[in-house]
Amino acid sequence: MNVNGETADLFSNLAKNTIVFAKYYSPTCPACVAMSEEWENMEKELSRNGVYSGDLIIAQIDPSGMKSLSSTDIYSDVQYVPTIAVLENGIKKQDYNGERKSDKMIAFLLENDYIIENNGSVTSTSTSKSMNGGKKTRRTTIRTKNLRKRSKSTHNRSKNNRKRSKNNRKRSRSKSHRRK
Repeated sequence: MNVNGETADLFSNLAKNTIVFAKYYSPTCPACVAMSEEWENMEKELSRNGVYSGDLIIAQIDPSGMKSLSSTDIYSDVQYVPTIAVLENGIKKQDYNGERKSDKMIAFLLENDYIIENNGSVTSTSTSKSMNGGKKTRRTTIRTKNLRKRSKSTHNRSKNNRKRSKNNRKRSRSKSHRRK
């Protein structure tokens, strides 16, 4: 969802009741322009039907949107652009400080359980028109009817931790045998 001065009220109402992955940007900022393609790739990947699920809004907030949001309860007090943050019910919950690559941003969302990766489950994904002069822009909301499952990355981390523990036990046993 592109948030500007005209769509800030709509966004404010939506953001009060859900989780938002927000990019605060300026169209004249070179770093913002440089990451715009990666942001679009992330939006496309998240909107692929059936791949990911969760209740998440992806938003790009420009300077006029930030100014309009400053008179609401929605977080808009950024120190620099681009700033990427997770908002929960309009309040900043967490900053994203990782690489500005689509796969890294998706991995961040998965690791923090903002979205989950589906294994053949039913999801519905919608893309709608922005209120921004009738121009068609992407606003992706991912909703699921499934029970929450552990993401693959969480499962793999647990599996790797079990292997490390097993290897550490083996090493400590072999050290105790050497001492005798």
